[in-house]
Amino acid sequence: MHVVMLDTETTSSKSEEAHIVEVGMVKIDTGLLNGNLEDSIIETFNKRVKPPVLIPFDAMAVHDITNEDVADCPTCSEIQPFVGDFMNGVEVVVCHNAPYDIPIVSREFPGIFESYRASSGSIICTLRLSKHFDPEQEITSHSLQALKYRLGLWGSVKKNVIPLMDTTGAHSALYDSLVDTSLFHYFVMKSLQDADCWISRGENDIDEAIHRLAALSHRPILLKRLTFGKHEGKTYQQVFRYIDPGYLKWLAKNFDDPDVVHTAKYWLSMGA
Repeated sequence: MHVVMLDTETTSSKSEEAHIVEVGMVKIDTGLLNGNLEDSIIETFNKRVKPPVLIPFDAMAVHDITNEDVADCPTCSEIQPFVGDFMNGVEVVVCHNAPYDIPIVSREFPGIFESYRASSGSIICTLRLSKHFDPEQEITSHSLQALKYRLGLWGSVKKNVIPLMDTTGAHSALYDSLVDTSLFHYFVMKSLQDADCWISRGENDIDEAIHRLAALSHRPILLKRLTFGKHEGKTYQQVFRYIDPGYLKWLAKNFDDPDVVHTAKYWLSMGA
């Protein structure tokens, strides 16, 4: 099976407003994933593009790509055939924060990514997998770069670098895609090898593990502690049983984070 890790650098942190200024992709053959990670990488793609709007300063501060950098670059429509060729035969797309990246690439490259959006088993979000992996909420940051060092992923040891490109560092699209490839590999191997893993084990089969990871990344997360508001730091169980069950009722009806809503409803159901 062919899987692509995808990352974008854009003009906005709001997915519905963002235009791509750089897209990076790493394609792997899962049949080679159990050995050396580098051997499973069969192709990479990295292109800067000129967006239809000027790049704002706050976006430049994130990825260090300026309007001058992309002035002579092609547009998304001009590189669409190359993106389509790269995605040919790919079964699963992996992103670190898929709800942000996938709507953008679907809009910027029409006809290529819509089929993945239509099938939950075709998209994996490693950001959500990281949160499932941390049910006690001990990890303070699930950002790709923080996880790179915490888990000892590719690039965390500077001398141990996959020699595919002369990267410019974190927040270039291909660099982040390579780190996400390592994170994806970590989750696949953990799901196969760890008897106490947070994902139910099936047969010792990599493709089966990947499908299970896809299902898990779309599943709501049962949170332990509130990270906001007047009861920040308290567990949902404490708030429900001893402090302020009405607050959980309010969260269940009014909050816009699906994991918070799921957790609030879970504890409210305990008292039904």
